[in-house]
Amino acid sequence: MEAGREVQIHAAILRFRGKFGQIFRDQLVKCAWMVQRRFEGLLAEGAAAPHPKTSKTCAMLLKRRHALWTFVYFDGVEPTNNGAEQVVRHGVIIRKISYGTHSTAGSRFVERMLTIHATLRRQHRHILDFMRASCTAARRNQPGPSILPIEASVSPLRHAA
Repeated sequence: MEAGREVQIHAAILRFRGKFGQIFRDQLVKCAWMVQRRFEGLLAEGAAAPHPKTSKTCAMLLKRRHALWTFVYFDGVEPTNNGAEQVVRHGVIIRKISYGTHSTAGSRFVERMLTIHATLRRQHRHILDFMRASCTAARRNQPGPSILPIEASVSPLRHAA
C-alpha cells in the first residue's frame, strides 16, 4: 500500500473512532502522534523530491504541520472543513449560474446577502422575515434587525442597569 494512503486511512480511523466515542482522548493523542510522525516523515521526503510542485507543497505543509493536527489536541475542532465548505457552496453555485457581478457595488451586495443568508440559516431563522424587517426599518429611518443570534442580541450589561 502506498505510504500516503496508509497515513490517510489511519487518520480516518482515528477521526471516526474519536468522533463516535470509541476511543478515549489520551488514546487518540497517542495514536495520532504515531500517524503524525509518519506523515511528517513523508512530507520531509516529498520536500526533498525532484518534482518542483510536490516539493513546494510538501515544504508548505511541513511548515504548517502543527495546524494539521489541531483537531487531535483541542476538543470540538472538526478534522475537516466541511462546515465551511457547506457555507460557501451556495455562493459558488450562484456565481457560476449568474456569471458573477459586473461592479464592486454588486460584489459587495452579493457578499452581504450571502453572509446574511448563511448566518440566518445556521441560526434557523427565516431569511424573508429578516429581509422584510430590514426593508421596513430602512423605509422608516430606523435601525435594522440584528444578525446576531437572538440570545446574544440581549447584552448582559443591559440587565445590570
